[in-house]
Amino acid sequence: MKIPGERQVRLALACQNEKFQRKPVQLYFSAGPTSMQRIQPVKRVIETRPVRGMRDRFGVDALKYNHVCAIAQSVANLYGFQPVATPILEHASVFERTLGEDSDIIGKELYTFKDKSGDQLTMRPEGTAGAARALLSNNLTNSLPVKWYYHGPMFRHERPQKGRFRQFEQIGVEYFGSRNVSSDVETIAMAATFLKKLSLYDKVELNLNTLGDSESRANYRSVLTEFLTSHKQSLSEDSVRRLSTNPLRVLDSKHPDDAPIVAQSPRLSEYLSAPSRDRFEQLLENLTSLGIAYTLNSNLVRGLDYYQDTVFEFIYRGANNDDTDSLGAQQGTVLAGGRYDGLVKLMSGGKTDVPGIGWAAGIDRLTMLLENKGFEHSQRPVVIITITEDDTDFNRRLDQRALQLAHKFRTELLIPTVIQHREEGAQSQRVDKLLTKVLKTLPGARYVVFLGRQELEDSSDLINYRDLTQRTQATVPLSSIASSFKSHSQDSA
Repeated sequence: MKIPGERQVRLALACQNEKFQRKPVQLYFSAGPTSMQRIQPVKRVIETRPVRGMRDRFGVDALKYNHVCAIAQSVANLYGFQPVATPILEHASVFERTLGEDSDIIGKELYTFKDKSGDQLTMRPEGTAGAARALLSNNLTNSLPVKWYYHGPMFRHERPQKGRFRQFEQIGVEYFGSRNVSSDVETIAMAATFLKKLSLYDKVELNLNTLGDSESRANYRSVLTEFLTSHKQSLSEDSVRRLSTNPLRVLDSKHPDDAPIVAQSPRLSEYLSAPSRDRFEQLLENLTSLGIAYTLNSNLVRGLDYYQDTVFEFIYRGANNDDTDSLGAQQGTVLAGGRYDGLVKLMSGGKTDVPGIGWAAGIDRLTMLLENKGFEHSQRPVVIITITEDDTDFNRRLDQRALQLAHKFRTELLIPTVIQHREEGAQSQRVDKLLTKVLKTLPGARYVVFLGRQELEDSSDLINYRDLTQRTQATVPLSSIASSFKSHSQDSA
């Protein structure tokens, strides 16, 4: 190939990757009169936006996230649950064979791929199947009951919307090894306690239903299928598809075309076996005895195939003065769960039968319901500001003194401390500028300690500090600094 002229030629190649559809990749090369020179690709600009449906967490959002996780851990301890952590990546069969082929997760939401070894892997979309796999993998079925709690990221490729992300954080609990109705009561009570400690319990409503045992569901399924088939022409496309796979899922449909048909459909409660009916009545009686209010919801079936008997959801209803839809349309469920007695048996190929019940809560949704007030200033560190001079040696000694003082505050007095380091330029050394920067970058800061030449050369260990809340200034001995901070805090309380 001959390209005449010693000039630079630009090739614009439209990359097929979705990330670069809007910006062609630019390649440059120089060509001589008889030969082509080495191609010199232009450096590709790094995409700085997060992946769609995923986000960064910092500031108040991070503080609220940590708060929710800390409350969950404290409640788990109260109920005797132990922490567990399972891998984000699992073999695809862990989810594909347990969640149900008709579920939305399997149908269109899994992040599944082949790794370099050819293994089919899935980024976990929920926590229960992975926990059941861990129970089997670690031979814990002979050490029952097992009570676990966990929190971490889950992944579903769904349409992002308010309160729903493609990478989302969940808290979950799993109780393996008991069929006693008390385990249902205890698990639901634990969820209620968790929401109470988050001050959200008075804003949610507990919805309850029973899917019955296998005999009950078989009897009901035939009746429901016959009824829905007679109205097939009026059902949504998804519900028509579910008629042949899992007709109970039609009851959970949010499509407006399905609502009037679902309202007229037969009720599962009319087809419960005697043991299932008795079990559900015991559950309701025990919840009432604990003062846990509930609403019966015959259309509540949950979205995954492994549920049976008890299913429940805590749905956000808002406070009396809450006029906003805090979670967006149709996203009101903040915590949900149920019983899955057949899950471990399915995963073990019928070899091991371990009952279980659990729930999961979306941390992202919970944090949206928590007010920012109380978190914005929850961390109130002491800030040490160094007053530097045009003296390199002095500034080094000043920095060392600031480090020593901060170390003493943190390790001996247990006072959260931040050092505001100087920057180049005379303007950045002005005290008013430094204070403005402190208030901007550390809005929760309460006290500012100034270190300058006087403090560095004074052998009396006196500390000058300013109370940013009361707008006062004081000078106290280092030995009295902690008590002085405490005294000021009590005065402003």
